[in-house]
Amino acid sequence: MLSPKWDAYDLERDYGEIRKEESRRLVWSTLTLAAGDTGARLALEQPQLDLHIAKPENYALLYPGETLYASRPDIDSAFSAKESTWALYARTMLLWLACSRVWESSLPGADKSDFAMRTWMETIAIEEALNEHSCDGEKATMYQAREYINIIRIFISSGFRQFIPIPQTGTDFSKVDRGKAMQWLAHQNDVALQLQAVLQSNPHGMPARLLLRRPYLIWWQMNQISRSLVLWTLDRSLTFAVDVALNMLPIVRFLTAMWPCA
Repeated sequence: MLSPKWDAYDLERDYGEIRKEESRRLVWSTLTLAAGDTGARLALEQPQLDLHIAKPENYALLYPGETLYASRPDIDSAFSAKESTWALYARTMLLWLACSRVWESSLPGADKSDFAMRTWMETIAIEEALNEHSCDGEKATMYQAREYINIIRIFISSGFRQFIPIPQTGTDFSKVDRGKAMQWLAHQNDVALQLQAVLQSNPHGMPARLLLRRPYLIWWQMNQISRSLVLWTLDRSLTFAVDVALNMLPIVRFLTAMWPCA
């Protein structure tokens, strides 16, 4: 199964087409910054920036990897170009930006309820498409896509709570899926414990120094702490979420001590 690489170019393509693809890659790379900034601002309860790049309706370009699919007839046709790992990752970020904009909008409650239902269904569709991929070359991309899926579901269950459940469907989106929540929390806890082990074994060693080179990881860890506590507020029996948040605190303290102005 093909996993579209950023460096995969058709050598027969002319210079103009290469420039177009480079421009598209710049746009999709900028999207990751916009999605990350949105998450940080929501976690800190700060107003969103009115960025052109943060409005999903402004996107009208090919997904990452689509040009590769078009130029390679030998690619497995069972997978759509819009369901490559890179495209699915981009779709989750656009969906996340849409969630934050609708939540802050003045739309009527019925419209927000309908949006929550359709967004939840879209996360299921994207998750199922991700499960079809068995490639090892894009694990980081697939991980990030799944992270946004979990973030979106947490956000819908908390931020849109006053507009749900939806009577027409009988589905209560305000309820936490304990299985998926525990799966996400277990992974976050493993990451936190691994980072703690690095700091405790040798805070001046190479792994710790590599960690120090990532100052913006502070905000990601802070956001994960916030999301863990949101899960706990939605389901007070989910006490493991509090343990995960506590296990993340030493990493945040270490990074904020090293990067006080990050």
